Amino acid sequence: MRTNRISIGVFTLIIVFGVSQQATAIEQTMNSFAELDIDAGLKVLPVTGEVGAMLGSTGCDTIGGFDRGPFGGPNRWRADIIEMTDDSVLKRIEIELIFFGLDELHYSVHEQCNINDPFERIGPENIVQHQGNEDDDFTLRTYSSKVYDVAVNPVLLKAGCRYLFGVAWAVEVFFVIDERTYPTTDDGFQDGDVLGSSGLTLGGGPPVADTISNFLNIASGGAYLMNICLAPKPGACCQDNGDCQDMVLEECRRADGIFTAERFLCDDLFADDDQDGCPLVAGGCCLPDRVCVDDLDRFACESEA
Repeated sequence: MRTNRISIGVFTLIIVFGVSQQATAIEQTMNSFAELDIDAGLKVLPVTGEVGAMLGSTGCDTIGGFDRGPFGGPNRWRADIIEMTDDSVLKRIEIELIFFGLDELHYSVHEQCNINDPFERIGPENIVQHQGNEDDDFTLRTYSSKVYDVAVNPVLLKAGCRYLFGVAWAVEVFFVIDERTYPTTDDGFQDGDVLGSSGLTLGGGPPVADTISNFLNIASGGAYLMNICLAPKPGACCQDNGDCQDMVLEECRRADGIFTAERFLCDDLFADDDQDGCPLVAGGCCLPDRVCVDDLDRFACESEA
């Protein structure tokens, strides 16, 4: 109840003084201080259907999990925070939710490259209207943002910077979170370190403010179940004549080459004692189902496995 009193009080100031964007940022920051466990007191929905399957989305890393929830409430913003270790380009954000009927989800990314600075929104507005569940269907489902333009107007994620990958909504939406303690060495994200999660109560509904205070409460005890999908990374592409070029998988296929693996470059290939450059040496490959096949190089073998 304390959170509600703060939200109402600040929202009154917005009406009286007409300070819209700045007051919204103040309101959202104050809410973060009030909610040490931001999901405490929210409605919990019993899940009777199957849990949605986020694993396996091409080019995506799954973070978080389903240990608690689903928690539900209107006018909320929930986010996972990641510190990038590699430069990357964002392709899309996916999240596992339950809601009923039509709803607009506001996907957002906020960047902080100096710990003393606030988080600032980057990238274009990304709002998608989704069709949710039927009234008697309590299945968690995966919802996705629009695909960001990775060629003309890319959302660049810089090594050393921290990012809030968030989703906001107005109507009652249910979400889930895991109970792991972050950071951890096995967080499911290849290009950075998951630091935890955060969230805000949006007194006036979405969108979340463009500027979010650096005093935002970051909870290290859990991450919301999301997929962070990045643009493909280049790898070594081998030609039959022995030439090697670093390119992404689709470029390698168009060039009729053989792709090794993302982040495994030509310099790595020629320095690898197990694989003396191009062309790739083929041999026997035994798969997890105990079926063995011939004429696969070790990268194709690992991919099949």
